[in-house]
Amino acid sequence: MVNLWQIPVETAFGAQAPGLLALVPLLKGGRKPGSVRRAAPALGTSRVLSPAEVQHALAVLAALAAAQGLSYAAVMGLVDREQLMQNAFVQELFKDREAQPRAEAEARGEARGKARGEARGEARGEVRGRLQAERDLCLAVIEAVEPALLERARPVVEACTDSALLKQWHRAAVQSRDTVQVARLLGIES
Repeated sequence: MVNLWQIPVETAFGAQAPGLLALVPLLKGGRKPGSVRRAAPALGTSRVLSPAEVQHALAVLAALAAAQGLSYAAVMGLVDREQLMQNAFVQELFKDREAQPRAEAEARGEARGKARGEARGEARGEVRGRLQAERDLCLAVIEAVEPALLERARPVVEACTDSALLKQWHRAAVQSRDTVQVARLLGIES
């Protein structure tokens, strides 16, 4: 019985044994990206393996590296991606991971867009709420100071979307005891 994890990774490089090079991630010290990075070109230049066998050996190397915790991006960066992705085993192994970064980016973008939309909606709601409170306050003052003017003032005040103008009307209604002057300011002179 051979315990691969007890064989130092340098043994594989010293022996130039393609079968052992494909198993580098399982060897002692073989989990390091540098070890896999060294094994990939050594496999690719092997005189012992045919091109198809090199492809299979690279597929095994990539699969074991991924299984040992190397990320998909790291594995793809260590070996010739084009050559590796020609292998049916590798295509099956990594098929979901090809779409994963895009899906994650789309999900992050969607979440940011949703958060921005909610923030804008909340801000608009706050502005509308403050504007309605200013309208209500203006109408309450007009009712308290000039009750006869309320029915004519209500449509004008309710239609107003200018906070500064509502405040100006409110102040005028509080400060003035002259119904004609308040009506003139509201633009509802009789």
